[in-house]
Amino acid sequence: MSIIDFFSNRTWLFNMITFITGSAFIATILLKTYLFIKFKLKFKIDKNKTDYCALSIGLGSKDPYVQVVQYLNEENKDKIISYYKSHKSNPNDFLTKEEIQRALIDIRKIIRELQHRGCGEVLVFYAGPYTAAMQIGYLFKNSSFVVKFIQFNLQTKKYEVMVIPES
Repeated sequence: MSIIDFFSNRTWLFNMITFITGSAFIATILLKTYLFIKFKLKFKIDKNKTDYCALSIGLGSKDPYVQVVQYLNEENKDKIISYYKSHKSNPNDFLTKEEIQRALIDIRKIIRELQHRGCGEVLVFYAGPYTAAMQIGYLFKNSSFVVKFIQFNLQTKKYEVMVIPES
């Protein structure tokens, strides 16, 4: 076999390129899967852990604390963290933008405290403006615990899990 015959038959070259690119693709998929599993295990929550916290947030005229105590029963009062902020001059009035911004800063501190406390699950009860609710939901986006947003259902007259955001 001469050198001319060796280079004229190029199928070996195409087979080699296909093998190399296929191997690189498989290696990339395996690496990405490993990194994804490693990331998920970093924030894994023990399913048998019964430690949970409830966060009662009231902004404006309504404070959901009493309903939270009723929902969780009296013996679980120690698991409730309550935050209520009303308007300075009139508790029945709407909050100003500045008051809402200060409240969001306080809530961010509470969320950090919950992360350091090691709660496995946080039940969030909220009463206040919708725009602040969206921002509060955004504050929970990188939390290391399961977050369940609880809402009162008017048809069933019970509190129900409204949303469990993906981690």
